[in-house]
Amino acid sequence: MDKLMEAKLWFTGFAGLIALKLGAAFWPIIIMIGCSLFDYGTGLIAAKFRGMKIDSNVGIKGIVKKVCMWLLVVVGAVIDWVIVFMGMDLPVSSPVAVIVAVWIIANELISILENLHDVGVPMPEFLMKIAELVKTSAKVNVPDAVTAKEE
Repeated sequence: MDKLMEAKLWFTGFAGLIALKLGAAFWPIIIMIGCSLFDYGTGLIAAKFRGMKIDSNVGIKGIVKKVCMWLLVVVGAVIDWVIVFMGMDLPVSSPVAVIVAVWIIANELISILENLHDVGVPMPEFLMKIAELVKTSAKVNVPDAVTAKEE
């Protein structure tokens, strides 16, 4: 078997295993990571147009921020696990993790649009409105009993 075919098999097997473990959260997480990388790249390009100096310290802070945002999805997945562990039935797998990932995707899309605008790309006004609508719509109705303060 040639090296390329072997690499494809390993990649496909690994991706399949990850998809199996993540369930419904697989594609939102993949898209979130892609949007984060794209945002980082457009941010580097936009920095020159904003008159900013590209600095490794600023870059590292940006990477740390993105990784910490990804950790929010992990927190959502842990919340999903706790809910299932407590015996509650969820209508889909990993709803909290998926909602957090979609919220982050919307955040990244807004940032990408801002970066492209600063570069000078003509921007249809409705794109930003749609991205902001997705961000505000990525929510879950939590019962009052869960959010009520303990007395």
